[in-house]
Formats: sequence, structure tokens, C-alpha cells
Amino acid sequence: MEKALAFVGEVVDQQTFLDGTREYMIEAQSDSGPAGAGEWLLTLSFRWLVEIDATVEEGDLSLTGPDGAGLFATLTEGAAEIVYDEDSAEDVTQLHLTAEVRSGEGRLSDWTGVIRLNGRIIGGQAYLEAETDLAPPG
Repeated sequence: MEKALAFVGEVVDQQTFLDGTREYMIEAQSDSGPAGAGEWLLTLSFRWLVEIDATVEEGDLSLTGPDGAGLFATLTEGAAEIVYDEDSAEDVTQLHLTAEVRSGEGRLSDWTGVIRLNGRIIGGQAYLEAETDLAPPG
């Protein structure tokens, strides 16, 4: 099953460590989707060493559907980069992440696949697009 969802949310926790590592926790929700399919909720946590490399090596992602069924994934690759946006006069963190589904619950309990996440963080707001490539059990 391939699905694309757009999410808007906020950075609920952000930390910067002395070694330059940044850690984010984001919570976001989708719009109601096609034909009123209902909102999906996304939770994302990740960290990366900003000063040395744009590679994101650690993080988790969860997607919860309108019926409460959920997918839980671990980041397998990705990059983050801070760029200055002249139009808004703010720093923007751009994300390109890939996560592998490790488990699920409800009707999605045995599904497998990959979730690709692209987006940006501006101030405390997150704008994300998730593309799923999932397979049901069997």
C-alpha cells in the first residue's frame, strides 16, 4: 500500500548539546485525507551532529491512523541541514529521512515496509510529507 500524507505540527522538545548534536521531538497531524479518511498522527524523534555531518543516524517514527492502528519505525538513513531562508529571515531545518517499519498494532500489527519523510522545521513549526510503501502480512 502506497500512501502520501501531509503533516503540520510542532517541535515539542529540542535540545542542543555541547558537542553540536541537536535532538528534536516532533508531534504532527495530517489533514483529514481523501474522502474524509480521518487524521493520522505522527511522532518523530531524531538527533544529528550538526557541526560535522548532515547525516541523521538515530531516530524513531510512529504513525497512528484514525482507527488507532499504528506503525512504529526506526530511522535507517537520512539527512538534515540548516539553511537560511531569506524570504522569512529564519533558519530552516530541512529533513530527508527513511525509516523501516519494525512493528505495529491493531490492523497494522504485522505490516512491513518503509516510510520516507521529507520536510522542514521553521521556528517551532514542522511541515512534513510522509510517503509509505507498506505490505500487509502474508
